Amino acid sequence: MLSQKKEIEEIKKDIEQKKIQREEIKTKQKNYEKVVTNLTNDIKDIKNQLLTHYHKVLLEGRDSRTEGLSWIIKAIWSLGCKVIMSYLPGFLDETAIKFLFNVNKTVLIV
Repeated sequence: MLSQKKEIEEIKKDIEQKKIQREEIKTKQKNYEKVVTNLTNDIKDIKNQLLTHYHKVLLEGRDSRTEGLSWIIKAIWSLGCKVIMSYLPGFLDETAIKFLFNVNKTVLIV
């Protein structure tokens, strides 16, 4: 009888410890979720900054690499976004624009 009471008390203690552990885990999970949310927002902000930068460079027609304006188009596409046509440099005519997009689509396919 005494042994059963002792065993029951130990089980109750174990249950309480498990409840405490569960609450600690919930708290950690909430903290991790906040971190993930913050990092996700940071990634969105950085992506938007990159898009703004790429479109600005595209509008200026700056070739800061050896690939011409193609690298900018590919960089925008790599972010999962579309190139805003109004940001293409004014010195490009329709033929040049079609060429740029076709060449970059071909490179992405290969």
